[in-house]
Amino acid sequence: MKRWTVIFILLISCTCSGQEILLRQKTENTLNDGDFGPNKKKYLHNIFGFGFNMSLHGDEVSLIHGGSSFSLSYGLRRKRKLSNAFALGYDLRYEFNQYRFKKHKGSLFTQVYSVPAPDSLVTDKLSYSVVQLVPYFRINFGKRGDHLGKYLDFAVCGELMISSRHIVKYDHPNDNMVRKSTHRSRRLAYTNKLFYGLEARYGNSYFNLYFRYRLADFFNDKLGDDICRIPAFNAGVFLFVAR
Repeated sequence: MKRWTVIFILLISCTCSGQEILLRQKTENTLNDGDFGPNKKKYLHNIFGFGFNMSLHGDEVSLIHGGSSFSLSYGLRRKRKLSNAFALGYDLRYEFNQYRFKKHKGSLFTQVYSVPAPDSLVTDKLSYSVVQLVPYFRINFGKRGDHLGKYLDFAVCGELMISSRHIVKYDHPNDNMVRKSTHRSRRLAYTNKLFYGLEARYGNSYFNLYFRYRLADFFNDKLGDDICRIPAFNAGVFLFVAR
């Protein structure tokens, strides 16, 4: 019994000694990490986003299909700590957007083309790509450490359009010879190239939910004053991978 007691005491002593060394090494390594990290002075990570463009019903707004009107984005997000509760930063993103219009007097097809008849319309789809610069102000709350924790972001979103396309598919008038016809337009001259809006985000260390509203008009004056507006709301989620 005495022998087992001595062995037990020796094991406890070695364990305590080893734990003390481990804690010291961990502290030294942490101090040597510098000022880069989730809640340190600077932080940078990749973001992947997907969302859905949403329509408000009204005579002045084009009606769209919700599921097939979407956005996909990829970019970098940089954060700079101001205090334990506040931070500043910006996103630099590439985003692809698609709007698929319903058969409606406010669809893009009926506003741009006079023929063929709207009843023959099969697909009316607008897609475009933008580069986004999104400065934001962050409010942190809850428990944090080597992870971001929970936060609220309030951002201003600026966008530069780099490509645009309009695709129309319709039943051909001479359906005995041609079943369907497709018309594709690129580099659309009736859209603005610069947009701006507001974005709000709520998130944690793995994802954040966002809601965005575009303040700028999508179309310029080449389509006239009575043009129906493109829906301005977009909501979705950002996923990110820490660097």
